[in-house]
Amino acid sequence: PCKLCRKHLQQQLREPSLGPPRVENRRALSTWICELHNMVNADIGKPQIDCNPFKIDLMYLKDLQTIKKLKSSV
Repeated sequence: PCKLCRKHLQQQLREPSLGPPRVENRRALSTWICELHNMVNADIGKPQIDCNPFKIDLMYLKDLQTIKKLKSSV
């Protein structure tokens, strides 16, 4: 991340309301990371991301399909 985002990220990782990383499964970890990302975005005035696990999966699956298409065209 850029210097500003890195600073905000480090601050938010110390935030008690975030709690420790939730690692019991992929869905819990994805949601925790999304919530952390939104805390940083709120600090720097960027829009929030919907942390619904289904929407997170769709967002990353879409990106994965784009990457596969790019690799296959090389």
